[in-house]
Amino acid sequence: MVDLYEDPIGAASLAAEEIAKKTGKSSHSIAFVMGSGWVDAAEHLGTPTHEIALHELHGFEKSSVQGHGSSLRSYTLGSGESKNVLVFLGRTHLYEGKGIEPVVHGVRTAVKAGCTIIVLTNAFKRLTVSHVSPVALLTVWKLSPLGSIS
Repeated sequence: MVDLYEDPIGAASLAAEEIAKKTGKSSHSIAFVMGSGWVDAAEHLGTPTHEIALHELHGFEKSSVQGHGSSLRSYTLGSGESKNVLVFLGRTHLYEGKGIEPVVHGVRTAVKAGCTIIVLTNAFKRLTVSHVSPVALLTVWKLSPLGSIS
């Protein structure tokens, strides 16, 4: 078994392989990491083709924060040239004291699953919307073919 702390890239590769096996999809193109308050937004994507408890995937643990999700959904979206999309409903936070490796494991796993676009959202329900610009609500990473962030 690959250790998340000793070989974080290997652990992400293993988790991505597990996702491919459980979903029957060799790769995904886009990933969303949903902060608390954004979980309902995932409902607007329709019915997922698969939903996996995150702790069933290598390197992930059940969330220790009350009210935070802990699952991964796979969708096939679009007509014609459809895209396979991952939606992480929950993530590990640095304040949980587990180190940086579990915090970034979802993004590493998404990249290893083939995602070249990753959308990170924040804890929206914790913010006072009148004090936040809409631009500050999410971060989008577009990865180049070599894996660097652009």
